[in-house]
Amino acid sequence: MNKKTIAIIGSLTVVLGVFCPLFTVPIIGSVSYAGQMQGEGLLLAACAIASLLFALNNVHAPSFITGLLVLCDIALTLSNFFSKIGAMAVDDNVFSRAAAKMVSPSFGFAILLIGAGLLIASVFVKGEKIYAWDRTQIYSHKISSDPAHEEAFKKALEGVNLGPIDPPQKVDLRNHVLKPGNGKGAK
Repeated sequence: MNKKTIAIIGSLTVVLGVFCPLFTVPIIGSVSYAGQMQGEGLLLAACAIASLLFALNNVHAPSFITGLLVLCDIALTLSNFFSKIGAMAVDDNVFSRAAAKMVSPSFGFAILLIGAGLLIASVFVKGEKIYAWDRTQIYSHKISSDPAHEEAFKKALEGVNLGPIDPPQKVDLRNHVLKPGNGKGAK
């Protein structure tokens, strides 16, 4: 697999993970980033889609940033979850202790972790170096290695007149003095 394919799969996995259940809560059901409508899932999905668009253009640095963002978000969400569950487990209320035992993380975190790992891995996979500003280097080895193509290219350019190209002129401004009033200089 190349960088582009890994980044595309990782981006799509993160978008899928946003809609998968993160927690399973009895009576309420499952909770996902998309179901919370707090903007967190929208941010992750937007970053993943942006990384997907960059990957389609062979730019992979945003994939690394998106992967780190997803990992940080997962860590903060799980940290917050376990601190609240820990507080509920030691509460005096019997119902909150029972609820703390019933709530559990779901498979959405695993999908998000896989997507984040693929996004980060896509940056470090060895592959062709393709820069967004110069895609011609992909085909340059095919053109320059064939002498027949080189000759055809030279013949095609024989009749092209680029006009005279003058070298840059040196200008000496040491004796150039501006006169006040008219804005024109005099020697």
